[in-house]
Order: sequence, then C-alpha cells, then structure tokens
Amino acid sequence: MDEVIEYEHLKTLTLAHRKFHQVLKNLAAYHSDAQVIEQLTGIIEELFPNKVGSILMVDDQSQTLHSSDAKSKLPDFYNQGIEGTPIGPNASSCGAAAYSRDKCIVSDTFTDPSWEPFLDVLIRAQLRSCWSMPIISKDDQVLGTFSIYSPEIAEPEDYELEILETATHVASLALDKKELMKTACTDPLTRLSNRYLFEQSLELLMNISKRDNRNLSVVYLDLNRYVQVKELIGSHAGDEVLRQTAQSIQQELRNTDITCRYEDDEFVFAALDTSTEDLYLICERIRKSTLGKLSDEIMELGFGLTFGGVICNSRTGYDFHDLIRLADEEMYLAKANPAHISIRDLANQPPEQADTAENGC
Repeated sequence: MDEVIEYEHLKTLTLAHRKFHQVLKNLAAYHSDAQVIEQLTGIIEELFPNKVGSILMVDDQSQTLHSSDAKSKLPDFYNQGIEGTPIGPNASSCGAAAYSRDKCIVSDTFTDPSWEPFLDVLIRAQLRSCWSMPIISKDDQVLGTFSIYSPEIAEPEDYELEILETATHVASLALDKKELMKTACTDPLTRLSNRYLFEQSLELLMNISKRDNRNLSVVYLDLNRYVQVKELIGSHAGDEVLRQTAQSIQQELRNTDITCRYEDDEFVFAALDTSTEDLYLICERIRKSTLGKLSDEIMELGFGLTFGGVICNSRTGYDFHDLIRLADEEMYLAKANPAHISIRDLANQPPEQADTAENGC
C-alpha cells in the first residue's frame, strides 16, 4: 500500500513540474501579473481539488499584503477580511512567511494565535489550515506569499511541501520576468509604454480598424518651451512636466486607447471610434489637466501643449509609420493655430484627396 501511495505522490509531483514549466514557457502570452497568478493557483487547485491556492502581493511602502486582481476561489468576504494584512511574526501564516522570509506552516488556523484577528472569516470560509511560502525575487526582495488553504487540520506531506516550494519558485521567476518585460517596454519616468510597445499596439489597432471598418485616430503631442523649463528651472521641473502630462493623458483616455512617450518631450496616443469633435475635447481636457498641475514658475515661461492628429479608416491606406508622420505634421501646423490643435480627418475626405497605399489603415 505504501508503494502505491508513493507512486501516486510521484505522479502528482511529475505532473506539477510539467505544468509549472508550461507557465514559464508561455509567460509572454500572459498580459498581467493577475494572469500568471491565476495560472499558478489554478495548478494547485487542479492537483489538490479540496485545497485552494492564493498569492498575496507585498506593498513595500506600507509593508502589508494585498490581493491581486486575479480571480480567486477564496470567497470575496475572506479576501476583504485579510486585505492589508501586516507583515510581522504574528500576523497569520502569510504575514509571518513574508516577515521571516521562510515557510510558515499552520496546521490549525482556528487555534493558532497568529490567526486570531481573522478567526471570524476563517470559520465562515472553513479554512482550517494554511501553509505559506515567501515569494522572493532574484534581487532578494519579498514580492509576496504563496499559500495553500485546506478545510481540514493538516500539515503538508513531503511531496505537498515540494509542490508548494516549486510553485513559489516559479511564481518568483514568473513575476520577475513579467516585471522585466514590463520594464523593457515602459518609459521609466512616465511609466507609459515606450515607443517600441506603442508601435506594436498601434499595428494591432490598425488591424482591428481595417477588419471592422472603424475609424482610427492618432494624435501627436508636443510640449512647448520644455527645453527652457529644463534649462532655466532645472531638470527636476522638466521631469515633473513629463510626469504630469503623462498622468493627464492616462486620465482622459479609455482603457482601450493606447499612448506612449514617443520622443524626449513628445507623446503620441491612438484611439478607435473617435470623431474630430471627440479629439478636440480630449486634447483640451489633457491641456487643462496638465497646466492646472504645474507651478507658476513653469507657466511664466510660456509652457504649453500643442496637438496634431489624423483620423483614418480602412480605405485611406496608410501604415502606422504614415499615421504618426502625418500626425506630427499636423502638430507643426497647429503651432501656428491659436488653439494649438489641428486635426485632419482623412476618413471623410473624398477618395481623390486621400493618399492611398497597398496596406494598412
């Protein structure tokens, strides 16, 4: 009988390693940390149908643990009840694991003192044991905790502990790689997409525009007198201008729209299904929001924003390089315009007035 059990444990271990390897292999297909977390906790729940996997992420500033946006089999009331768990030696299995940087096995959460503040939600959710491991990055930072809950009083068997340790290691690798991929595609100052990622995303929007015959708009934004702000006030003021502009753009765009810091003091954004009137309103709101956050010292230098945009559809025939170039040209035309906004609607131009190309939008 022992040999049969050992064989079953070995099969489970082998299956676990195979599935975890697949997560790392397919990492580029996951668009967020939440998707990675869902995959990893889902593997635990597939291997152990009576248990629940959970990953909490560390907030470095507050030194507390928080749920991610990942879907979870844990009840909502439980997730809310443990939200913001402090990191400390007596703060549940999860808080203790993050604090000690080592595994914390609690076989009976109903009687363990570290779980006493959470006893009501534990009893309601019937989570009787919790085994937690810290997720530690390659640069030795605690990213979060990986936990397995059970409805029974239980300590992990050796093979279960090995699976938890492996899952935690894979979580560390996966979250590290996702952060690296994010960093490689993100402007470090503004946290917007960089030029490379934006152009890839714009190409996808163009394909959607062409397939569904939807208008696509591209807007080029230039910061007037940005160089003077940096030279006369200092680089810190220039950085603040860039951050506030980026924040204003993000606030005014929809989740389906895309944007990036394209050049040193220039931004680009793109959106589907927007009219000329829509773009004027968006540009004005971005301008008002940005200027309202800047100091009088910056504004006294004549700082401002200039926008140039184009709207195309499936018949205009431009590729994404053309659209960015045309939006840039409109931006320079807008500098002579009192409103500092110039939008060219190529989608509604007569065919003979619109340049055509073989492919693109």
